[in-house]
Amino acid sequence: MKILSLFLFLLISDYSIAQQKPMLTVSEVSKILGEPVKLMRDTSSTQNGVSQKIQEFIALKKDAVSGKTGNLYYMMETYPKAEPASKLLNEFLESNRRGGAKSVSGIGDEAFTHTDNQNFMLIIARKKNVLIRLKINKLTSVASTSELIKAAKRLLGDK
Repeated sequence: MKILSLFLFLLISDYSIAQQKPMLTVSEVSKILGEPVKLMRDTSSTQNGVSQKIQEFIALKKDAVSGKTGNLYYMMETYPKAEPASKLLNEFLESNRRGGAKSVSGIGDEAFTHTDNQNFMLIIARKKNVLIRLKINKLTSVASTSELIKAAKRLLGDK
């Protein structure tokens, strides 16, 4: 009975993040990009047992300093088990390590960030069986990497 209870607890806890259907809000993304934003895409799908949520936002005006219009891409994938999510995260990390990708702690069970400090900032993180990707494209002078990290933590249910 104890083993069955433990199994059910682990099964339920793996899906708790996905059941919350974490999404970004316009207000949250406005803080990340430092400008008012518009939601451009909001889709959900399931394929081969993996559920996927995608959101894309774009700033409503160009940054006065950089002349760039920032945008943010968010993807959440929920896998049947944690192993495929972890494997994919580590494949992304290894393929981007030469370009400066770095493992970070404090976001989910494992995470990394990657940026060129001029054009993009990327966070890929995993908690249990949930993998998220957050990418600011066209970094501007008003974009906030601390707000991006804060959003990643919230999306994964971290405090």
